[in-house]
Amino acid sequence: MAVTKNPGARETTGQSACSRGQLQGADKIAAIIRKLAATIVRVAPSGNRGSNGTPSALRTNPAQDPELPGIEARYRVLLEQIPAVIFMVFLDGGASEAYVSPQIEQMFGFTQEEWLDDPMRWYSRIHPEDRSRWSAEVAETLSTGKPLKSVYRVLARDDHAVWFHCEAKLVRKETGEPWFIHGVGCDITELKETEEVLRRESAERDRNRTQELQRQIAKVEQTESRLAAIVESSEDAILSKNLDGVITSWNAAAARLFEYQPEEILGKSVLLLVPPELHHEENSILDNLRANRRITHLETQRLTKSGERIEVAMTVSPIRGAAGRVIGGSTIARDITELKRTDQKLRVSEKLAATGRLAATISHEINNPLEAVTNLIFLAKNESSLPPKTWRLLQEADRELQRVVHIARQTLGFYRDTSVPVKVDIAELLGDVLEIYRGKMANKNLNVITRYGPSCELLGLPGEIRQVFSNLVANAIDASPKGGAIVLKATRSRDWKTGHGWGIRVSVGDRGGGVPQSIRPHIFEPFYSTKQNRGTGLGLWVSKSLVENHGGSLRLRSSVAPGRSGAVFSVFLAREPSDRAPAQEQMKSEAA
Repeated sequence: MAVTKNPGARETTGQSACSRGQLQGADKIAAIIRKLAATIVRVAPSGNRGSNGTPSALRTNPAQDPELPGIEARYRVLLEQIPAVIFMVFLDGGASEAYVSPQIEQMFGFTQEEWLDDPMRWYSRIHPEDRSRWSAEVAETLSTGKPLKSVYRVLARDDHAVWFHCEAKLVRKETGEPWFIHGVGCDITELKETEEVLRRESAERDRNRTQELQRQIAKVEQTESRLAAIVESSEDAILSKNLDGVITSWNAAAARLFEYQPEEILGKSVLLLVPPELHHEENSILDNLRANRRITHLETQRLTKSGERIEVAMTVSPIRGAAGRVIGGSTIARDITELKRTDQKLRVSEKLAATGRLAATISHEINNPLEAVTNLIFLAKNESSLPPKTWRLLQEADRELQRVVHIARQTLGFYRDTSVPVKVDIAELLGDVLEIYRGKMANKNLNVITRYGPSCELLGLPGEIRQVFSNLVANAIDASPKGGAIVLKATRSRDWKTGHGWGIRVSVGDRGGGVPQSIRPHIFEPFYSTKQNRGTGLGLWVSKSLVENHGGSLRLRSSVAPGRSGAVFSVFLAREPSDRAPAQEQMKSEAA
């Protein structure tokens, strides 16, 4: 229906468009039309038609029938008050307009007569783009009887498009043949225009939101890219884990520190990096993360892929998800192994310096009494009535006293042993050392086993060599249980470090509890003692320095296995000692 609107009709009448409420009332309007059609059918039998096939009741003067005018008039007044177009089209003998309400002129600009006089006007005024769809929908209604519900555009008299919402129903004759279609239509142009405006506004909002989202995504990606570059280039190991302790990220520094490549460690438990005895520490870290607590500068130990223990300083921070809930933790770990070693060396140096100053003071104070005791022993040895046994004891006391004097002078720094090495019989020297500790060994009922090979002689400084073996024998006695045994062996041997060069190998063994694996790396460090309050931790350190000063080496073999526990200290001494080692000279310098 292409109806040309009066330009001012829409503004003056206010009924050119249907509201949403009018659309919702379409079913009510259709019901009214059906009542009207039923009335028309009752009063206008199929044979009573005008020249164009229209029921004469609708095309002639109602006064010709004394019963119909009252009914038709009432319905006509009612229909013409509805702000919508009511129509009826007969289908037998070709489509022809039977009725159209006067609102047609307000909506499309065509009068009732113009619509009724031209049966093809409606079809010709349907918008070309909607015509084929409308034809298909009408054909479906005619073939199936399905009610027609359609929205399409109709060109008004001035050719502007009017959006038309139409609902119609097919009425059949008693024979089942299609008779007529009656229905109602509303102008929904304003609604469509509003929908279009809303659609454009919504599309604009969506476009703006999309652009803003894309900007935010680009910003986040840029930030993430920067952060990833910082993390990847960091010298500190950076890794993340979830609240179950499963590793979720791993940077290059972590791979260097812990020796695991990302594909080897991602998805694995962080406990893989934690020593077994520190698993409780990691559980505590996870508990702190769950409680949204940060851990700063935790110094602890971790394991590398090769099993090496390293000292690390760690900071662990919670990671929050989009909802602000903690979902894991980020760990920054720095290798402080060398720093710890340097700190330990500094502490040792400070202890050595303090010990040296103290020892120098003590040595200075006891130097005069030592000289007095030396003189007294000399006088006692010259007594003619002295029994032989007493003389031998005084001789041994004098020898040990000379060793004490030698140590005191070394400590003071007043004396450097510049004498040339002398011939030393190791078997004889070991016998003298055992003699000194005879009483102590007797108290523990220790069995001493000695095995000395032939030609166990070398050139060296007997006082320093005696001090080495005195320390080793004293340690063996302390480690041995009552009724145990100490084994001393001395044989000619090659240097076990180089494989060439001859010397004397001496071993001092006991059958005590042995030295645990965990403390063996520290056994020769200064101030490291397993005797708790009974030792200074200097004996083995000094002994190692003296042995190296003689061009030799000192090493330990031990077992803690039940039934075969014990420790063996082996000393290799070159036949001719080398120059004094720098470490020994430094020790004397610090002591001074």
